[in-house]
Amino acid sequence: MRPSGIAFSILSVVFAGACGLTEPNVSSKPVVSADSEQSLGLVSGCALRLSKDNPAGFSDVCLRVGKVDRQVRIYRPGIKSKRPVTPQALVVVLHGGGGSGEKASAADSALSVFTQYAEADQFLVVYPSGLADAENKAGWNDCRADDRSKTEADDVGFIQTIISQTAQNFSLPQSRIFIAGTSNGAMMSYRFAMENSSSIGAVAAASGNIAKNPLSGRCKTGPQNPVPVLMAHGTEDNFVPYGGGCVTPMFAPKCERGEVQSADATIKFWLGVNGLARVKPVVREINPSRTDGGSAIERKYSLNGRSVTTWTLNGAGHVTPSKSLDAGNTLLGKQNQDIEFAEAAWEFFKAQMK
Repeated sequence: MRPSGIAFSILSVVFAGACGLTEPNVSSKPVVSADSEQSLGLVSGCALRLSKDNPAGFSDVCLRVGKVDRQVRIYRPGIKSKRPVTPQALVVVLHGGGGSGEKASAADSALSVFTQYAEADQFLVVYPSGLADAENKAGWNDCRADDRSKTEADDVGFIQTIISQTAQNFSLPQSRIFIAGTSNGAMMSYRFAMENSSSIGAVAAASGNIAKNPLSGRCKTGPQNPVPVLMAHGTEDNFVPYGGGCVTPMFAPKCERGEVQSADATIKFWLGVNGLARVKPVVREINPSRTDGGSAIERKYSLNGRSVTTWTLNGAGHVTPSKSLDAGNTLLGKQNQDIEFAEAAWEFFKAQMK
C-alpha cells in the first residue's frame, strides 16, 4: 500500500528520457564532461561527501571521481519527525538519458515517489546525475559498445563511491543496498549489477534491455554472483524496443545509440544468472486503469532465496509507469497506470533484505 497522508501533484510530463532523448524541463546548467578539470563546486553550496550529518529531506552533495566532480541529490527521511532518521537501507535511483538527479527527484517525476516510501520505511534515496555525452545530453556509460554518442565517464566507479560511503556511514550490508533506473538508467543499473554484483542486494529496471553488442568483460560474460532483478517494460516502447533492435531517440540517426536485445531475451538472461531458467512463474494480470494502453502482467520467479519479477505493460510506451502521476500525452507513447514503479521496486527490494 502507498503511504497515506501524502499529496501528489498530478502534472502532464515525460518522466524518463529515452537513451539519449532529452528529458523535458532539464536544467540548463552546464554538465561537466568526463575529461573535465573543473574544481570542486559544481553544485553551489553542496557538501563534499555523503555524511551522517546530512539533514532530513533533500540536500546536494559533490563527489570527486577521478578528475571529475559529480553531482548527487539525496533524500534522507525525517521530515515528519523533524529530525534526520538513521536510514535502514539505500536506494540509488538513476535517471533516463537527457535527465538529471534534480529532475528525477522533482515532484512531477514518477521516480520522486521513492521519497514517499523512504519517509515511511526509513531508507535513504540517492539521485545521481549523469555526465554530458557527445550530444551534450546527460547520460550513463552502460554496457552498449555500439552507442557512438555515449559518455565515457566512470559511472560504475561513481555509483560504487556512493554505495561505499553510505554503507560506511550507516553500517548498511549489501542486502540493504539497491539500484533502480529507467531507460538509460535501467541499462546502467544492469551494468553495475554485472560488474559489482557483490555490492548490491537487487536491481529494478524500467524500459531498459541488455545490450546486443556489449562491452568486453562482465558486460559480456555476466555477473559473478546472482542478482535479484525486477523488470518493467511497455510492449509498445519504440525507443528502447520491447522486441529488441536499435535504440532510437527522437531526431537521432538510426542505431546511433546502438542496439539492445529484446525484453524476453533480457528476462532469460537474468533468469539464467539467478538459476531460475526452469522455474515456472506465478502469474497475475491486473488492469485497474481503463484509460491507459492495457493490462499489466506480473510474473514472479523464485527459488532458494533467488528471485526475478517481471511486469509486461501491454500497450505502454517509453514512460515510467505510475498510478499517482499522469504523464499525459507524450511522444514516448502511453503510460501504464496500473502499477507504481517506485512501489513495485521497493516492495521487491524489501523482500530481499536480510
